[in-house]
Amino acid sequence: MKARSKKERRNRAAEGWRIRQRAFAAALLAALTSAPECASAAGTCNRSNLFSSRLLTDICYECIFPVKIASARVGKGTIPKASARNPMCVCPGAFGIPAPGVTVGMWNPARLIEFTRDPGCSPVLNGAVLPSRNRADLGTHGEGVDDGGDLAFYHYHYFSFPLLSMLDLGFLTRCASGDYSSMDLMYLSELDPTWKKEKLAALTAPESALFANAPAVASCAADAAASQTGEPLDAMFWCLGAWGTMYPLAGYTLASGSINENTSELTGRVIMALHRRGLAVRTMGSGSLCSWHPEPFMPKSMYRYSMIFPRPESRSNHGTGVSTMRTGGDRQIPGTGEDPVYLIWRFEECCQTAY
Repeated sequence: MKARSKKERRNRAAEGWRIRQRAFAAALLAALTSAPECASAAGTCNRSNLFSSRLLTDICYECIFPVKIASARVGKGTIPKASARNPMCVCPGAFGIPAPGVTVGMWNPARLIEFTRDPGCSPVLNGAVLPSRNRADLGTHGEGVDDGGDLAFYHYHYFSFPLLSMLDLGFLTRCASGDYSSMDLMYLSELDPTWKKEKLAALTAPESALFANAPAVASCAADAAASQTGEPLDAMFWCLGAWGTMYPLAGYTLASGSINENTSELTGRVIMALHRRGLAVRTMGSGSLCSWHPEPFMPKSMYRYSMIFPRPESRSNHGTGVSTMRTGGDRQIPGTGEDPVYLIWRFEECCQTAY
């Protein structure tokens, strides 16, 4: 009996060991088969965690200054030269009666642009996958080889982001009239064939053929120098200062620069393309005091930018074409922070009337 019980115990122990072996093998197989997809998702679909305490700590609220009220300026900073000069203004009021007022203006954080290599992935929405996802349209940082022939490609998503209105901090009520009052997804490059095909992009910007030559590119040195002073040359609309050139209005750029440099150039192209489609408007100048209107060319001096993810510019922002060496160089975090998000500031002016 004792011998039989010992044999049964050995058999049960052997059977238990075989069960554990099979369970371990199954778990290992599951881990190996699922690992590539997890790595892909973690590597390309970053999470910005924007809607957290970062909304208060990672944004330069001092950058709304200076605030212009009539001829007075409150705070330090730059006011674009193309802004309205008249301290007083008149706009149509109730029942068509002209309403006098004063000219006011300020820098307003109004839009978000996120870049991603994985179509449909949204760092702003904390890694959510949008229904436009198509794995055949994957982007890339490129290799940045010595011959400069390698290209980087990014998709983008364009959000309205009226931060001051969402936090109930806006006081220029007429300026906000007709604009967004909450966050919304406005545009996706995955649905735009011109962003992936440079020849199609040329059809929406036929003037690009005039600047596809060495003299036109060389002339951008003047705009690059002016951009470092905070006053890019709006007349040289084909240039993006130290970032590169405006055309083509597509998602390809030379990979020889940093991620910050490449996506900064694409940010300018995105805004230019949206202006060309009538989806971005002019918000400063004498003609924009009563209502904002479409502008086919991007007024570069009207915009400023600050990276909000992965490494935020929490104490400053910068103008169009400012060298990335002055804004922090490479701001990406390998693996978890390679798809940047930019906060777009606009200088917004309006006629603040009494009624």
